Amino acid sequence: MPPKSGKPRRMLYWRRSLFWQIPNAYKVTLVFAVYLLLLVSNQVLSWWFIIWYLLLSLTTYWLYANDKQAAIKHLPRTSERKLQLFGLLGGWPGALIARHRLRHKTIKLSFRVLFWSGVVINLLLLLTIAQYARPLSLAYW
Repeated sequence: MPPKSGKPRRMLYWRRSLFWQIPNAYKVTLVFAVYLLLLVSNQVLSWWFIIWYLLLSLTTYWLYANDKQAAIKHLPRTSERKLQLFGLLGGWPGALIARHRLRHKTIKLSFRVLFWSGVVINLLLLLTIAQYARPLSLAYW
């Protein structure tokens, strides 16, 4: 029985599954970026937050890439403490993409638990700042 839309089932299946083919690392990062842009465009947060997250994400991605190359070439490595610190300070979107693209730091359970704990702490801190920044910005108008 043909589908009601008149298109073959194969095409409908492809369109439905396209979203699920996007890696979760990109989905999470995209949702966060949109949320941050909404906060800045509604003047809840300053545009410096975008610059902060962007610079830290690029730096963290670079740290992960250097650590991966050092692991391959048996050179001195970047400490896990430094990787976690940069992620906690706001570089977690870059770390998330680096972990996915480079297949680096994805197996060790203690690192993953600390990484996701840092993401949650960072997001809670951002939500707290956004919650209390709104009344302060309205007070000056």
